[in-house]
Amino acid sequence: MNKKILVAVFFLFFISLFNNCKCPPEQYYDYKSLGVEALFPLKDRLLLHINPVEVIYLAKVTSYASFGGYTYATSVCEKGYAGEKYPIVKICVSSNSDFNDDYLAESDLTNLIKVYGMKKNSNEEHTFDYLKNFSSDYITNLWYLYIEEKPTISKKHTFTVKYEKSNGEIVSGISQEIIWE
Repeated sequence: MNKKILVAVFFLFFISLFNNCKCPPEQYYDYKSLGVEALFPLKDRLLLHINPVEVIYLAKVTSYASFGGYTYATSVCEKGYAGEKYPIVKICVSSNSDFNDDYLAESDLTNLIKVYGMKKNSNEEHTFDYLKNFSSDYITNLWYLYIEEKPTISKKHTFTVKYEKSNGEIVSGISQEIIWE
């Protein structure tokens, strides 16, 4: 009889353990500003590496009733596994100096920006193309922006990157000064 009770308790413990291998409740992440690192130009291309700054993790409100609590140690999910709480809907990049005759200081340089992503109806084929050719839902890496032209007027530039989130919030960051040769 004691053996059956012991087996039953042992069985319930392990069922509870596997039942509670859940991802952390903090499914999403958000951030308050951007870090912008302008990596030195390679030929005519400049890479802007964008980093979210002041990252916070947000939980989806859910109640769980379970025997044994949560076991996060065996979970394969990390905090923020479901992505951004408020996805980016618009990107704007500008410079403090005149870039060329068409893009003067503080102009939106978005038409010069290339990103990696998937175009709509492309059967998930990744491509490298101008930002203007993508819907924000199909850009796979918004943390690397490439400026595809060399400036023709001023050679010294400090870039400002602004991301507008789906909740209307605008976050921004400013690069260090970069000098094209």
